[in-house]
Amino acid sequence: MELTEAGQAAWRGAVEVQSAEKHRLLGALTATERRHLSDLLRRLLLVAEQPQTA
Repeated sequence: MELTEAGQAAWRGAVEVQSAEKHRLLGALTATERRHLSDLLRRLLLVAEQPQTA
C-alpha cells in the first residue's frame, strides 16, 4: 500500500508542523537544559522498554 500524492503532502505537512513545534518548545531551554532533558527522557525510555514484573 502506498500513500497518494495528497497523503504524502499531508504527511509532509504534519511532520513540518511537528518539527516547528518541537523547535519552539525546546527553544525555551538552554543547550545544557536540553541535554539534561534528553538524558532524563532516555532513562525513562529504558525503563519503559523493560518488561513489567508482577
